[in-house]
Amino acid sequence: MTPDAGLVEAPTTVLTAWPGLRDGVTARVEGTDLVLTGEGRTTRLRGIPEALRRHLAEGRPDADEVVREATERLLARMGHLTTTRLRCDAHEVMRHESTTRSTAYEPADLAETDVLRLDRFALLRTRGDVLVLECPRATHRFVLTSDLARALAVDLGTPRRVRDLVTGTTCEDAAVEVLGHWVGAGLVERARPDGGFATDTDPTLVQWDFHDLLMHSRSRSGRHDEPLGALSPHRGRIHPLPAVVPPRGDALAVVDLPRPAPWTGGLSLAEAVERRRSIRDYARTPVSLEELGAFLHRSFRDRARFDPPADAGQESKVSRPYPSGGGLYEHELYLTVRRCEGLAPGIYHYDALHHRLELVTDDAGGASAMLAVAAAATGHPASPDVLLTLTARFQRMSWRYRSIAYANVLRTTGAIYQTMYLVATDLDLAPCALGNGDADLAARVLGLDYLRESSVGDFVLGRRDPRDVVEGAPMAGWTVLDETTA
Repeated sequence: MTPDAGLVEAPTTVLTAWPGLRDGVTARVEGTDLVLTGEGRTTRLRGIPEALRRHLAEGRPDADEVVREATERLLARMGHLTTTRLRCDAHEVMRHESTTRSTAYEPADLAETDVLRLDRFALLRTRGDVLVLECPRATHRFVLTSDLARALAVDLGTPRRVRDLVTGTTCEDAAVEVLGHWVGAGLVERARPDGGFATDTDPTLVQWDFHDLLMHSRSRSGRHDEPLGALSPHRGRIHPLPAVVPPRGDALAVVDLPRPAPWTGGLSLAEAVERRRSIRDYARTPVSLEELGAFLHRSFRDRARFDPPADAGQESKVSRPYPSGGGLYEHELYLTVRRCEGLAPGIYHYDALHHRLELVTDDAGGASAMLAVAAAATGHPASPDVLLTLTARFQRMSWRYRSIAYANVLRTTGAIYQTMYLVATDLDLAPCALGNGDADLAARVLGLDYLRESSVGDFVLGRRDPRDVVEGAPMAGWTVLDETTA
């Protein structure tokens, strides 16, 4: 290549494409059928010619052109099981995998002065014993099986000219083609003439954080090809977590909570929904143990329990007042109590089965740190009366679900928030859900394993100040809307 070249010189295409099955996908011949199995999914192809059956079942790379093209057409219908091996001579450089049914992309033509960089949302990760390049903005993935591909991916962490990226590589023409594939597939960005990149300046893209877009793309179907749903991927290898957490043997004390009277009267659902709002100021007198017990009983208790026969092959379950994905109820509830009439300050675990509190710690320093984080999250300097920390036993959900386990945890957290709001409103308490909490601090103070159970939501509670009116004249700048003015 010369410095004044236009398009990078590649007189012939040096990468050849060979279709085949992905690692972990098995093929077996049954008569004239070919049965493909991978990631828990089975596809039966009927009436496949013998040459194609042999090529796919044996993974032969030396098939003739006719067989190769026929295989390519056939496999285009099964993107979730197939891969395309890109080779230079006899050496595999990388593999392409489509993450949707739309598999087509055109490799980009590159000039040697083009400046490239990994897409801001791209990620490199290990999968088994190989390195994978993918991006939630793209519908293509590349498995990097050669030193050439891996080195190029690392070098693209900073903006580089094509000339600088390929010079000195083992095969410069192959390196140019690799870059063209990545640009065409949407995993590598090409700088604009002004030197900027779209993901740094586009008004839509700059408002996405990397982790948010990745989770959005992976926790709903349509943009990825990973197994999704209630697949119980660990069945037979790992025992699921029990529905009910055993009583804490290390509890410093146990406080039985009063049970509320049967729930009659009170606000209607329509009234509770209309009156619900976040309240961060409290009365001079704290919430009482009776009020706290009623709140917990009506929003979080185990109201029913299912214990299947020992030989039924089913899991035990519970039912609570809020919905939970798969009925798994993976959440636990801890209370950091600053002041509550009839209850000593401390940090408690709520035993939802027996409707009681277990004192986890009376360490004032840990409680103060938890309350300080909560106060900062509300934007108020005053500490709340009671901080409720929602934790999740993650493996309770991930044992059952693939791809959507953590998203389900957050969905349930939102359902708990609304249930707590409505119950607190009916009890005339001051509720406020928090948008942030320190999960690492909570794990340390509560004595939890961060990866097994840690906080996913926080909620503060107190007694509403009588001077804080729910109805009446709104604050300056607000207009109350109703059916006649909306």
